[in-house]
Amino acid sequence: MAEENKNQQNQKIDLNDAILFHKIGRFPVDNVPQELIDMYHITPEMLKEIEPGMESTFTIQQVNVGVRKGYLLRKVGDAYMVMPTGPRMKEYRGMITLNETGAFLFKEAQKPDASRRSLIDAAMAEYKVGEPEAAENVDSFIQQCAECRLFAQINHEIVIYNDPQGESEEAPKE
Repeated sequence: MAEENKNQQNQKIDLNDAILFHKIGRFPVDNVPQELIDMYHITPEMLKEIEPGMESTFTIQQVNVGVRKGYLLRKVGDAYMVMPTGPRMKEYRGMITLNETGAFLFKEAQKPDASRRSLIDAAMAEYKVGEPEAAENVDSFIQQCAECRLFAQINHEIVIYNDPQGESEEAPKE
């Protein structure tokens, strides 16, 4: 079991996909690592609800800040348009209209080291606003980009099971 979980944690993630599923592993209800309980906000009550013979999947959604390949920003008149190119035209038909702030954040998100923090810092510097206002606007922008699939969304999943005999699954033998 430990080897299976280790292999699942070492999976490569291709951020060119819009929605990714990263399976962390399977854990018996009485042996879930504390760090995962904390990370997934799992309460003792939630664990008690997993009846013998049942399993539950817990997911954390993470948005990877950074524009996926295949999208271009163009200014058309007074409007800013994000247009899909190549294979992206099949998954997103149409264009996305951005205001000036959205266009600025889109350009910042195209940088190789883009992160939520870098977008907040750039917005604070460009628009001379405080951190709370910049963070609110950046968070809204990130959420909208994830919904439009401009940014990749990674769903990290763990499965917690309750074996009716109280026996844990064995790790595969090599």
